[in-house]
Amino acid sequence: MTLPDRGRARILPRMTRIAKRAVLADEPIVIYQSSDLEGSTFELSLETEKSLEAHFGDQLRMAPRIFIAHAKPSAADRLHGRLATKLLSLLTGLDEAQLAELGKRHIVPA
Repeated sequence: MTLPDRGRARILPRMTRIAKRAVLADEPIVIYQSSDLEGSTFELSLETEKSLEAHFGDQLRMAPRIFIAHAKPSAADRLHGRLATKLLSLLTGLDEAQLAELGKRHIVPA
């Protein structure tokens, strides 16, 4: 069955978006963390940046890194696990709906 040109024009872009979303959901989002006595600095891995740029293009508002201060170093690990989505939003400028398209978030030591 072939689609008329009008139907193809609507369906093919949608299929492309769905395929891109599926690929992006399979790729892990890697956020590097480096910590010292004053706080932690977070930045996206180069592979994650390239993947996000390919998928979202001009919608991204990339920040090179984010610093979060903490009073006690022991509080850093408990706090940062819960902040992964918010950190990702700050690092990319993407909203919650866009972030929902992404795969698992991993915060790893730099």
